[in-house]
Amino acid sequence: MKLNSLKLQVTLWFGSLVATVLLVFSLALYWSFSQSFLNREQNHLNNLAVQIYQNSVLNQGKIKLPTNVKYSIVKNAKFLSGNNLNMPKDKDFFVKDNGETLTLYFRYKFFKPQKGEIIIVKSKVDDEIENLTDTLLFLDPVLLLLLLFVAYRATNKMLHPIKLIAQTAKNISVSNFPSPLPKPKYSGEIEELSSAFNTMVSRLQEEIAHIERFNSDIAHELKTPLTVINGEIDLALRGDKDKNSLKQSLTILQKQSKQLEKLVQNLLILNRYKQRDLRKKFNPTQLEEIVLEILEEKQSIIKKRHLKVLVNSLEPITINANTPLIKVLFANLIDNAIKYTPANKKIEIELFKDKNIHFIVKDEGIGIEESKLNKITKRFYRADEARSKKIEGFGLGLSIAKDIAKLHNAKLQFSSKVNIGTIAEVIF
Repeated sequence: MKLNSLKLQVTLWFGSLVATVLLVFSLALYWSFSQSFLNREQNHLNNLAVQIYQNSVLNQGKIKLPTNVKYSIVKNAKFLSGNNLNMPKDKDFFVKDNGETLTLYFRYKFFKPQKGEIIIVKSKVDDEIENLTDTLLFLDPVLLLLLLFVAYRATNKMLHPIKLIAQTAKNISVSNFPSPLPKPKYSGEIEELSSAFNTMVSRLQEEIAHIERFNSDIAHELKTPLTVINGEIDLALRGDKDKNSLKQSLTILQKQSKQLEKLVQNLLILNRYKQRDLRKKFNPTQLEEIVLEILEEKQSIIKKRHLKVLVNSLEPITINANTPLIKVLFANLIDNAIKYTPANKKIEIELFKDKNIHFIVKDEGIGIEESKLNKITKRFYRADEARSKKIEGFGLGLSIAKDIAKLHNAKLQFSSKVNIGTIAEVIF
């Protein structure tokens, strides 16, 4: 076991705590027992002294004492009975340690009929305090080792789920994701950790799958324009084409090149805002000016498609935002409406403020099935491939719009009905 392992640290910490508790308990028990033992012996000797005083001093009688108890009576500094028992003069109760036994000295003072004292010596007293000390010295280490063993086993059992998580994490790779960890037997922090780990693995799987789909989609989207470009180049290199045919091929090449350029720009927008802290570049942004600027730029395509654009409300509103990205957000929603709205239909735009700020684009386009609304902001997703083939695009616009809205703490929502139209709304 490593010296810096959590298991060892927890065991040592518990061992230190238990050792401290045992030490405090043993000292308290030792002090309490010794005081109780000495008080009991002192009271016993006091009772014997009272009997001797009553029988010998007052009544001149005799008293039968245990063989290990001796006494002497002193009156007016003269020994009346017994011998000098060497009782210390400055103490009334004294204990002498003889190793395995104790000798107890006790002084009882009296004042009637004369002033005097009775000195009692009790020898060969079993040293119960030493017996308790020996017992504690044996039991404390045994209890400490036993509790350390229990703590080690309990810690090992408690940390098993963490060890399982660590082993599982070591085996994670792009091509190898483990099954979800089983739910621990006991609820609490370990269950939260296991749940968080399973959630993390699940998110990683989703991200890897997303990256794989993203790469596959890019390859698919690049394949079509590159195939067209290569085909047109092969035809142009044959040398048997007239000027008009060459011009037509160059026009196709230019169109496909612009498509590829737009795809690259969109991909850069998708990834660039995640790589930089764009919130530091937020500035006061006039939203109504951005809407007017976009509509002016789109006038030619609006006229070409014979669409009618109505601006129902355009309030002057200023927010702190990244101006270029807000323009991309609004432009993508307007572009989407223009692409999917048939000729001679209308598009309505609103920008107003109540409790929140609302930017709404409402079209009379082909619409989207309700079951597909939650997918339209995914990268490269196009709701109706059959009808979308004739419409240029990569299915990145709404994905970019969603990411930009999220960056600005805004909400992007859609409602739609097939063959009636779609409403896109940004709520700041």
